[in-house]
Amino acid sequence: MKKQYFITLLFLFTSFTVLSQTTSPETLFDEFVVLYKQKKYEAAILPLHKAAEQGYANAQSKLGIIYAKGEGVLQDKKEAVNWFRKAVEQGDEVAQYRLAISYFHGLGLLQDKKEAAIWYHKAAEQGHINAQINLGFMYAKGEGVLQDKREAVNWFRKAAEQGNADAQYMLAICYFEGEGIMVDKSKAAYWAQKADENGNTSVKSFWEKNELWRYK
Repeated sequence: MKKQYFITLLFLFTSFTVLSQTTSPETLFDEFVVLYKQKKYEAAILPLHKAAEQGYANAQSKLGIIYAKGEGVLQDKKEAVNWFRKAVEQGDEVAQYRLAISYFHGLGLLQDKKEAAIWYHKAAEQGHINAQINLGFMYAKGEGVLQDKREAVNWFRKAAEQGNADAQYMLAICYFEGEGIMVDKSKAAYWAQKADENGNTSVKSFWEKNELWRYK
């Protein structure tokens, strides 16, 4: 009887181990999402870590963010960078954006704005809106890149066309002031109105101060 009981336990343990080993990273990541939404941060780390160790880029990127914020783990910005690097090797745009932030602010590594611009560029080319905006600001100010206001407008426009209110506001300013583009107050009014519709809180005073309603 005892022997049979032991065999049953051994079978169940082996089955569980095999199942754990064969659980797909996508399934593990889904487990993480459920637990994370329930704010069970410590419990959420285990399936996320397993998915990341299996090379799942989404999990690696998210694990980096978790370490950067210290949610369910001790905050460790170097470890965050470690996971961002693993994910960028697979072309993950979120990790590229996060690695750019790390370089720009010197979080978990030495500050290097030129390197930040490289990673913002990679993420921006994949359509990451915040990367496009930040890259626009870097070109506008000449941070980490040669100042190029036309290129700044180019990236603000890409983000604006994806519906980002802040980029739409910046594009309105560029058209109104002729920064990196020919002055066109009708287009300034168009983009300012778009920014307002999408929730930008600064554009209203810009609209009223410059009487943009005249150019609609």
